[in-house]
Amino acid sequence: MENLVSNWSRTAPTLPKSYIFPPDKRPDQLTFPLDKTIPVIDFANHDPTSTMEQIMKAGQEYGIFQVINHGVSKELLDETMKVVKEFHAMPTEDKARECSKDPKKRCRLYTSSENFSTEELHYWRDALVHPCHPLEEQMQFWPENPIRYREVVGKFTIEVRKLANKILEMISQGLGLSPGFFGGELCENPVVLVITNGRLKGAEHRVVTNSGLPRTTTSLFIYPSNDSLIKPEATLVDASNNPPLYRAFHYKDFRSYFISNTADAKKVHEFMDRYN
Repeated sequence: MENLVSNWSRTAPTLPKSYIFPPDKRPDQLTFPLDKTIPVIDFANHDPTSTMEQIMKAGQEYGIFQVINHGVSKELLDETMKVVKEFHAMPTEDKARECSKDPKKRCRLYTSSENFSTEELHYWRDALVHPCHPLEEQMQFWPENPIRYREVVGKFTIEVRKLANKILEMISQGLGLSPGFFGGELCENPVVLVITNGRLKGAEHRVVTNSGLPRTTTSLFIYPSNDSLIKPEATLVDASNNPPLYRAFHYKDFRSYFISNTADAKKVHEFMDRYN
């Protein structure tokens, strides 16, 4: 825990060399295409078919979309962000103590990435990670401080999961799959690409450091089980017109490779091993 950025960033006189990226890899030297037309999908639209079609179009063209009027209250979103910021503002020793209750060490706090000890260069970030489902089993290992952490994040988890399941059902419908096909399980963007055999894109995620302001992100991911076999869905594959593009693999193997390569997009796609 002595490596936490928050432990020394306010008092360190200079930036440690391990956090200094080569000039060609620094955010201000990278070029990103700007597009102001990323789809915004309004869930207040009372035509489910239209909403489903918008989600499918966004998935096919962009691999990303924003949802508004989604039913998760602004008050809950604000409270969640507030309590997460309060956690990260706590003394390092207190944060470490709050993350030591899980015997399986799935509730953990780390700096940069889970490969800190083997990285040549580190990202300027601290991360708190813990499982959320099933909530009644996992919450006992979450931080108890700040006092309202479990209450607020628990409510956030329930509401966002409801929204995610609604979106998954619409994706199932749009792909012509049976209701409940995903069973509340989806995962990182590259795996979505495999399951749909390239029909839905997976947007590459890139967060650019802000040199003037701190950034706090609260994310909820829905994953398959570790033993899930990830492969192009049979009903979306046709031997002559739409052959399988990817090999089958177990999610736990993908997850391990994904973490060990610090989510490097090029290496992740190499792992998925296209057939053609």
